[in-house]
Amino acid sequence: MQSLDYRFLNNQPPIVFMSATSKGLRGARESARDFAASLGLSPIEQANFNYYSESPLQQSMYGVGRCDIFLGIIGLNFGTVEGVPDDKAVQPFPDHMSITQLEFQKALELKKVMYIHVPRDLQVPHDLQSLRENSVSFNHGLYMPFEVEEESRLANQRQFIQYVKQQNTRYFYQEYSTLAELWQHITANINLVSTGRDTPEIAKRRGESDLGMGNFQGAYMNFQLAIQYIPSDTQHFSDMAKLHFFLALALLSGRAPRGLVDMGERDGIEALLARANNFAKNSREGDNRVFLAFWAAFQLEAYPTRRMQETAREKLRQAKNCPPQPELLNFISRIYPEIFRDYLTDL
Repeated sequence: MQSLDYRFLNNQPPIVFMSATSKGLRGARESARDFAASLGLSPIEQANFNYYSESPLQQSMYGVGRCDIFLGIIGLNFGTVEGVPDDKAVQPFPDHMSITQLEFQKALELKKVMYIHVPRDLQVPHDLQSLRENSVSFNHGLYMPFEVEEESRLANQRQFIQYVKQQNTRYFYQEYSTLAELWQHITANINLVSTGRDTPEIAKRRGESDLGMGNFQGAYMNFQLAIQYIPSDTQHFSDMAKLHFFLALALLSGRAPRGLVDMGERDGIEALLARANNFAKNSREGDNRVFLAFWAAFQLEAYPTRRMQETAREKLRQAKNCPPQPELLNFISRIYPEIFRDYLTDL
């Protein structure tokens, strides 16, 4: 993959959300924030929140929603459950989830680019020597990896950590035994983000967000950027299919396809949809059902000739035999409800 300066993301550096409990790991979180800022990134963490206007949980969810990168620093401390005093017992995970745990879950649901750090050992070091070995001096003071908590909270956090370890194929994941090792991982990962390694993925996700919010110009620019820097090899065919498809949707700009006949954009959209279908059909997954069906729907709307109408209806019939794509189909139903209703409901 080509290297890319992250600043070319429309001059908007990646927003990095720092997630960690204040107990035990506040120093790591705040030092990670300062280190990211020193590299030109845009970090946000608990200290940025204004609790006068919204609850801590609401502000955390908002922060996760707007970030490009989620940096999770997970320790043995449970954290805070909104509305439950910190010295009170909690239910097992996931019946009770702390704000920090919910931040992780939200990032996972939103498919953010995630860097996750978890303790290798789930046992609490009780003797003073172990605590000293597991500590490190951060910019914001000396912090231990664990502060004494009520037993049910520790049990809940251990369950959460096991859950995080089981999900580790869905994000960049590293374990640590000491806070010195943790800090080494954090700085290495923030350095990677600053080099622009995740920029194509960030551009793609920003484009999807822009498309969903109706910012079609922003979506178009982000998808073009991602296409430019993602390799066109077999391994990336599935990504390229989605990017060309989304680029075509951005070009449609929410207008009825027939309106494009007079605008001279019809052939460009047609070419993008054809490329999206070909990339998907030749990918390892072979999942081109929605791409083919939407291409057919576009032709039915934009080309009035009998021959093209027959060709398009044949594409719709073929699409029903392709592997399903429920997530993408659901996305189309939100962006183009009329096309979904008229052509895609039986997919």
